[in-house]
Amino acid sequence: MNKIWMFEALDYHKRLIPLLTLPLLLLLIVGVILLGELKSALSSGQVSMHDQPKIHIPSSEVHSVEALMRWNHPTRGNVPPGAFIPRAEQSTLINRITEFALDQAMQQPAHAG
Repeated sequence: MNKIWMFEALDYHKRLIPLLTLPLLLLLIVGVILLGELKSALSSGQVSMHDQPKIHIPSSEVHSVEALMRWNHPTRGNVPPGAFIPRAEQSTLINRITEFALDQAMQQPAHAG
């Protein structure tokens, strides 16, 4: 039974490998590198959180605040959230980002309205 499973897995991978074109393989590698860099970025102060008020146009009053995550990479410059948040969501690193965001939010003073 174990040998049958092993041969099925080997057959699956033989069919999968030709589907990995060079651009797709490079995209996967860049994603893995980015996740590794993001892990250290969270602890080295490269990632920051900024508040963006949401304004109710008719009354011109702030009705809520949105937290925006920013990553200032030392060599890549500003990495947009769309480049790292979806990749983090596919890994356990999203938990560290969530903890970071909660820590940042709790350090900010509350604004009474």
